Amino acid sequence: MIGKVIDARYEVLERVNEGSFFTIYKARDRVLDRVVALKVLSPRFATNTEFVERLRAELSAAAALTHTGITRIYETGEFEGRPYVATEFVRGTDLKERIRRAAPFALSDVVSLGIALLQAVDYAHRAGTVHGDVTPYNVLITSDLDVKVTDFGISRAAGASALSHSNAVLRGVHYLAPEVAQGGEATVASDIYSVGVILFEMLTGTLPYAGDTPIAVALKHAQEPTPSARAVNPSVPRALDGVVAKAMAKDPGARYPSMLAMLRDLRHAEECIRMGRPLSWSPMDAGGAGMESGDEEEAFAEPPRRWDGWRLITTVLTFVVLALAAGLAGFFFTGYGMPKDVVVPEIVGKSRVEAEEMLDQVGLSMKVVQEQHSDQPVNHVIYAAPEPGRQVTEGREIRVTLSKGPETVRVPDLLHTTLAEAKRVLTEAGLKAGAIRDRYDDVVPKGQVVAQDPGPDRHVIRGTQVMLTVSKGNYVPPEPVATPEEPVAEHPELPLTPEP
Repeated sequence: MIGKVIDARYEVLERVNEGSFFTIYKARDRVLDRVVALKVLSPRFATNTEFVERLRAELSAAAALTHTGITRIYETGEFEGRPYVATEFVRGTDLKERIRRAAPFALSDVVSLGIALLQAVDYAHRAGTVHGDVTPYNVLITSDLDVKVTDFGISRAAGASALSHSNAVLRGVHYLAPEVAQGGEATVASDIYSVGVILFEMLTGTLPYAGDTPIAVALKHAQEPTPSARAVNPSVPRALDGVVAKAMAKDPGARYPSMLAMLRDLRHAEECIRMGRPLSWSPMDAGGAGMESGDEEEAFAEPPRRWDGWRLITTVLTFVVLALAAGLAGFFFTGYGMPKDVVVPEIVGKSRVEAEEMLDQVGLSMKVVQEQHSDQPVNHVIYAAPEPGRQVTEGREIRVTLSKGPETVRVPDLLHTTLAEAKRVLTEAGLKAGAIRDRYDDVVPKGQVVAQDPGPDRHVIRGTQVMLTVSKGNYVPPEPVATPEEPVAEHPELPLTPEP
């Protein structure tokens, strides 16, 4: 791959990492002249059509996330039969590597990193996107110590198609909420649990639960009391110990109701650290008031709920087996009869109402996962997964992307820029340079743009051509040139011929 140019745009410079699903390369975007991370799907997954379809749908949803704490997705495509995604290139290391090197962190670092992580994931939650795999492996720390959360949607796509990888399962299970280990879907509450585990690890340098197998770790998350970070590291204050305990509550309903609520407590802790105030309070205290010392232990290690051990073991075992060999879930199907197979109707290009009616007629449902700009009319289906024509089980949910109509962009002000600079700015804005004219101008220097159409700050459809007029500089009238037919007299006051 090194040295290849993908889609006449991305020049592969070097291999950076080998992940569970992607091989990651550093590449140069020849069009916008910037460095990007190019993630190419591993060959063993590229042939799984269902996984690829779901991955594209999840990446489409993640591409709409524009928070500074989330790595930007620039483009998706396919090269030699393998899907790829071009993303923002982050110079730095993942949080897991920093934990290995330096944990336990200083309290101020734990709080600042936690706040940045919560802000990014909270933004995604408010946009309707759950991460599902919040681990320190997916939290990047830049050279400027900024936080970047990456890989939104990949875990959900893998889980949805019963496809995973043993290494990914082994490392991800340490941050997996109990209800997800039992087979439930990832939710806001499960993301909050995962952040709680990361905070615990930053505060103590260890994981809350250890085990030799994914099953052993998952069982401990589900059955053992929530450990106290303060018991592992006595320098951890009550306030941060309580934040971790609340985020890692066994019952999702006992956790923080949102990332924003958890963020408020961390900001309070940050203010206390900055002002030198004690961190003796705890979000686990009833009504925010202090507890008696004898009650304190209960705030950090609530009694475990009753779990059906055999059911949990069966579920987690299924989870791991599916990670190694997709398709075994069918053996666990029970009900009043096997559902029949139906064909996904051709809903691409149809309005939302028409698509829902067509799916309902064959026993399928529709879920809108993303809206994006396209040439299709507003609220028309532009993408569906599984794709139309595929045979699926009756009752299946079809994930669709709806059109928001053509995307509009603002026309930049190009006056007084050079032609080369104007073309570059237009390309970055998603526009094109149209016809180029020139004219004389007494004010604008030669070679600079003197006029444009459409004008600055107009909103036009992406890809619109902008006509440019370039200055030729001041107009200098030509010197008069004498001709034989028009002789010029040396003494105009004298006649050319003598008078009689």
